[in-house]
Amino acid sequence: MSLNEQQYTLRGHLVQARNHNEIAHQAIQHFITLINNGLSLNKIEQMIDVLSVNPEFNITIHIEKNSIWDKTHSSLKRGESIPMERKIQIPKRVFDGAKKGKQKDLQTLFHEIGHIILNHKPIYMQSEGYIITELDDAEYKQITLLT
Repeated sequence: MSLNEQQYTLRGHLVQARNHNEIAHQAIQHFITLINNGLSLNKIEQMIDVLSVNPEFNITIHIEKNSIWDKTHSSLKRGESIPMERKIQIPKRVFDGAKKGKQKDLQTLFHEIGHIILNHKPIYMQSEGYIITELDDAEYKQITLLT
């Protein structure tokens, strides 16, 4: 089997396949709504309020104390989302960094928001013979969304 014929290895959950244009269109529509509601990277708290209050989003973002986060998560994990519950958890250090405009922290926050906006509910079964590609991978889609 050649390298091109090898099966794709998922980095995240198996989710509904969407192509790059579908992902971009959906993301742009949601971020236009955020902009129309006063999105400003200088006002992260206001953006979080809009995400939780606006029925189009209905996203809850929980900022967890760093000490609690560190006890329950790998040192590599910077945030997590639960798309089925429309919830995001990030450690306070990521929230503080996002407020200061730190790119890595903003990327983490928007990465987790993207999982919910793209409705990344895990799929646990596919039909026999289905070939998994990067379009089925929640993490691949998030990387595409942020680049």
